[in-house]
Parts: sequence; structure tokens; C-alpha cells
Amino acid sequence: WILVVDADERASVELGEEVRGVVAEASFDAYRIPRRNFFLGSEIRHGGWERDRPVRLFRSNLRYDASRVHEHVVTHGDAGELKSPLTHEPYASIDSYLEKLGRYSRWWAEDRYERGKRTGPLSAWARSRLRFASMYVLKLGFLDGEAGVILAALASMSVMTKYARLWEMQKRGEK
Repeated sequence: WILVVDADERASVELGEEVRGVVAEASFDAYRIPRRNFFLGSEIRHGGWERDRPVRLFRSNLRYDASRVHEHVVTHGDAGELKSPLTHEPYASIDSYLEKLGRYSRWWAEDRYERGKRTGPLSAWARSRLRFASMYVLKLGFLDGEAGVILAALASMSVMTKYARLWEMQKRGEK
């Protein structure tokens, strides 16, 4: 069995006990673990982050996909779900968000470009606006207060940056 806990995550004693029990009597090859997500000290309970349940416990014969951004374990069939969450604090500051944004948006654009995906400036603009509306309004991000609006705005900027980088690559005709 492999349990993945990233550097920006913390596991509780309760999660450890649950993992020990599950691996002793496993009925799945993989298990999703819910995450309690924090952004600049505030717990984010809306905006789509509340459904964050990546596969983090899995049999050692399973592997990650080849994605550089948001890679995931490839499962064969359904995954079980644990109850005890990981605590996830992905950004220590706005600077750390922007650092990761630069790296991830570049990798995302390179991966999409290599697969033949193309975009235009209007699409980049529209997608970024839709991301804000989705996170802040439709997924109730406004209920997370100040952190919710900042997070939705940054997510919107992230979408714009990814698609702008993809557009730039196609304009330059990069390989």
C-alpha cells in the first residue's frame, strides 16, 4: 500500500488509524481521502474546494498518470472513500500562489499544445470570467468571505494565464 501525503498536507492521528483499518480489510484497490483546504489561514468550504477528495491511498501496483499538473492515480474500477480528512494548505502567501501559477500554467499550456489543443484570446478571456462566476457565485465561494473573493479572482487569473500561454505558443509556432 502507498499513502501519499504532500508537503503542504498534514494527516491526523484519526486518519492514521482509519488507514490502518482499511488496509487490513481492504475492499478497494484505492481510496479517496477528503481534504480540509485552507487559503491564507481561512478554511475554504465552498467554491468547489469542498469536493476535494483525491486518491491518496492505493495498492502499490497502481501508478500515476503522466500529467505534470494535477497528476492522479489511475484506478481500475471504483475507489473507496475514507472519512478522516487531510489538512491541506497549498499556499503560504500570494507570492507562493503566483510562483505555482507560473510553473503550472506553463506546464499546462505545453501539455495541451503538444496534444494539438489551440485557443484564441476571446476564449481565454471568456473562460477566465466563467471560472470566477462558477467559483464565486454558482459554487457559493462568496460564503467564504474575503478569502473566497480573492481565491476566485486568483483562479480566474490562473485560467487566463493558462490559455494566454497556450495562445502565445501557437502564435510563435513552438514545438
